[in-house]
Amino acid sequence: MILDQIKIHYYKIKADIRDQIDIDQCKTIVVLHESESATTDQELLFKMLKAVKRSVDETQIIVLSDENMGNVGSLLALDQLEQILVFGLLPQDVGLNVKAKLYRSFQMQGKQLIFSHGLVTLNQKPEYKKPLWEALQQAFQ
Repeated sequence: MILDQIKIHYYKIKADIRDQIDIDQCKTIVVLHESESATTDQELLFKMLKAVKRSVDETQIIVLSDENMGNVGSLLALDQLEQILVFGLLPQDVGLNVKAKLYRSFQMQGKQLIFSHGLVTLNQKPEYKKPLWEALQQAFQ
């Protein structure tokens, strides 16, 4: 039978990430891989957010695992959202079909996006902090 000869590929549809967050006062979303969620790594993140005057109440941190990658593109529809910061993940990992350069702030549907090395790498290689800081300043002006 011909149907037996057809190869069928199954793809997992990424979950709507909006179901995982509390978006009431959220202006900035930070997306991390679960390997980046140690307390020491997040200290760096909180220092960066404080430096750009973003409070913890205005920030939502989303931790993704290999099994549960989300679709960040669905967040672009949130009116109050201003920035999305992605650490240690590629655009395709978070459901975006864009060519983004590390440490380059770019706008998408009125939101500023920045992709960066992971927090662990930033702690190990301080030379990456300067280009990230410059991108953060641009995104939060």
